[in-house]
Amino acid sequence: MAVLESEPVDTLLQIAQLRFEVSLVNDATVNHAAKRAELFGLIEKNNMLPMYEMVCEQLGVAVDEGKRSAMAAANAERLQKIEESIKDAEENLGDSEIRDGLVARAEFFYSIGDKDKAIEAIAKAEEKTVAVGQKLDLVFFLLRLGLTFSDYKLIREKIDRAKTLIDEGGDWEKRNRLKAYEGAFRLIRRDFTGAATLFLDTLATFTSFELLDMRTFVLVHRCHVALLAGSR
Repeated sequence: MAVLESEPVDTLLQIAQLRFEVSLVNDATVNHAAKRAELFGLIEKNNMLPMYEMVCEQLGVAVDEGKRSAMAAANAERLQKIEESIKDAEENLGDSEIRDGLVARAEFFYSIGDKDKAIEAIAKAEEKTVAVGQKLDLVFFLLRLGLTFSDYKLIREKIDRAKTLIDEGGDWEKRNRLKAYEGAFRLIRRDFTGAATLFLDTLATFTSFELLDMRTFVLVHRCHVALLAGSR
């Protein structure tokens, strides 16, 4: 059976998977050197300084000061442009443009793996957000942060928040995406029956490619979880 092509999985979630794989030091099936190179390559490509420092500590690797300085400079330049656009919007434009700037700031902190600053920036962006669909997009950012950093409290809170927003007027696509996110969380928590039910509901119309690629969703999460959860 051909597997549908999809957009790349979110970079933070790719890194979370790689961090898990390189931690399996006793697993002979994992090419640890290749996985470690892939992990650091992805981090450096995206100037993810906070993530770089965290992974170095996790793996007991010395921080390369040259790489740290280069990433810090690139991030400072990028953030300065965003702050300038927010200031211009506040002085010369309207709420829509201000919100766009605040979302850009949130996306920046998210993209470099700065969890705390991303959460703070997303909260400020939501203050300027009116549309339910746009609010849900911000909640999905927070859910991916929770999955990346194994923050189960954050995930539970934001799943509840997303359900409330969907009841207020979220569309079918957002409702379907939330089922995939909640299914992934239930799988982590070993609620295989709950995960299988949610994955089954989204199978025919799965669109959460930022969360899982289609091959992983169909062959691993849907089929394997169903085997674990299903009755004989």
